[in-house]
Amino acid sequence: MITKTCSKCKIEKSIKRFSKHKECRDGLNSQCYDCLNLRAKQRRAGTADPRVIQTPEERKETSRRGSRRRYMEDPTKHKATARKVLYKISQEEYEIMCTTQIGQCKICKGASTRLSGALDVDHCHKTGKVRGLLCHRCNLFLGAVRDSADLLRSAANYLESST
Repeated sequence: MITKTCSKCKIEKSIKRFSKHKECRDGLNSQCYDCLNLRAKQRRAGTADPRVIQTPEERKETSRRGSRRRYMEDPTKHKATARKVLYKISQEEYEIMCTTQIGQCKICKGASTRLSGALDVDHCHKTGKVRGLLCHRCNLFLGAVRDSADLLRSAANYLESST
């Protein structure tokens, strides 16, 4: 008879007392059925150790708290990581672009309208290519017109004809 020791109760039991778990090295859950059932009963009764058992909502909240804490520790690192993931540009490339544009928006030549002072990365939604840095307002504006030059011309004609 092949046996395995439960990680919770530390009792050696037949492998028939363990559920399958394909992510585990031996293909079996580390806890026996008895311990898993006890844990489920405790969770339903609300007596389980909250550090061990969390509902999906609690796990999300724990993750959010961790994200908030990491963001508050170093907001620039968080933003740099987001830029790297979303736009495939490093912090150095962002800083070079910002220096080249003298810290100004490419459209309105104003500074950032965000509290952080950072300019938004503008990119083509079709190709993903980064076009430049914009203030938040101008970036939202381009998004609102769906990057359409024709729509922008139409809006400019409308403004000129109504004045």
